[in-house]
Amino acid sequence: RDGNTHSLPPADRLRDGDNLLFNGDAEWNSGTNSYGTTNATPNRGVAWWFDTSSATLGVYGSNTNFPALSSPGPEQRGANFFLGGITNGFISQRIDISALAADIDFPGADFVLSGWFGGRGTDDDFACLTANFLDAAGASLGAVELGNVMAQERGGVTGLLARSTNGAVPADTRFVEFTLTNHVVTGMNDSSADNLSF
Repeated sequence: RDGNTHSLPPADRLRDGDNLLFNGDAEWNSGTNSYGTTNATPNRGVAWWFDTSSATLGVYGSNTNFPALSSPGPEQRGANFFLGGITNGFISQRIDISALAADIDFPGADFVLSGWFGGRGTDDDFACLTANFLDAAGASLGAVELGNVMAQERGGVTGLLARSTNGAVPADTRFVEFTLTNHVVTGMNDSSADNLSF
């Protein structure tokens, strides 16, 4: 992470089909079996994400309130998922895609934003992922959002559902800022997300 802009270089990830989100699968840190912020402190953080809240990483099946490995969710999943934690909040990262400027501006570049989102039982705590397209000066050129899976959509079952959207990267885009926002409706923040991809 860059200490000033929290921008990540594209490195060799700018190939068709590569996921530009760093640690979108929540597997770069050890998870926890509680709502505590062990993995979201300023000193540790959720790897590759700029942490501004109580968000942390839960371990599947380690708490009766958490989704289990057998719960609805990604077929290919690791040990961890993004957990809201204690209160409302968000984590974010900004990706530098300026190396793709020529293609983005003409003839154009397409994207697919996807992820798995959910929560616990009948609670309506929910997570959403936003991709904000920025020009070289950091001004927004537009944004897309997905997630917001509520209890009714999950049938009142603890787990995660797949969501995706696609479109064209706006011309003049040089950075993409991703924000995973966790909303609590009641009690602890049981919003969950996993396998985030751009």
